[in-house]
Amino acid sequence: MMANPARNYSHYGDDFEEDEDQTLPPRHANVPGSARMAMPAYRVNVIGQGESAAARVNMPRPLPNVAPPMQGRANVPPQVMMPRQRMALPAPRYNRPQPKTLNNRFALLDKLSLANIAPYKMLLGVIGGLVAISMLILLVTTVIGWWNIWQDDMTYGRPRTMQLSGWVGHNEQTGEPTNFIAQNINGEVNIYEIPGGDTSKMTVIKGPRLFGKNADLTPVKIRLEDVNTDGHVDLIATVDGSELVYINDSGKFRPASGDEVRRIMKK
Repeated sequence: MMANPARNYSHYGDDFEEDEDQTLPPRHANVPGSARMAMPAYRVNVIGQGESAAARVNMPRPLPNVAPPMQGRANVPPQVMMPRQRMALPAPRYNRPQPKTLNNRFALLDKLSLANIAPYKMLLGVIGGLVAISMLILLVTTVIGWWNIWQDDMTYGRPRTMQLSGWVGHNEQTGEPTNFIAQNINGEVNIYEIPGGDTSKMTVIKGPRLFGKNADLTPVKIRLEDVNTDGHVDLIATVDGSELVYINDSGKFRPASGDEVRRIMKK
């Protein structure tokens, strides 16, 4: 504990006791229950002045680690405040799963064996599996059909239309090729020929009539090829996986006969 310099009275003279009553205020006893407790008074020297100019100040005695006294109570013995200490928390405990023993595995296999399953439960399981597989197949088929229709919409539009240009020798002396437009309107296939780009001489080549679901969404594909090797380019139309051959004969296209189709198939 550090020494309090205010308690050093050795340098004061004998006249300290004489003028004490003149300079110090009257002291009050520390009576329990009093409204105000009297603090001890000490004499200190003012810097730059002599001993006669000493001033009194109320300065309590410094006591380290001691709680201050409470007003309105008697002198309570000082309580030493201990520094706080952190309490160590217990280590967490984890419930780890116990490894399965060989006996537990055999018990699990016994529970899953078919001998312990009731016949009606097996029947319900088989029926549920078949229904699930059927629903899956239906879903996959629907998705594939929707995907194909969407691709045809992007390629051929609605109604299904395809355009082709080529040199077939029909009114092409103007220097313009012949244009072909194949359409499927409500299941009826028609191919429009515009020879040499002259719309006034346009002809219509009749195609097959389509039936069935989504018949109006079936695209018509056309191409030019000399299938009978006569030196004239012929017209082939592909509709729903079937090919229709139109022979280029005498400046126009006509459907191929049965004998011509058989000769073409032999090649």
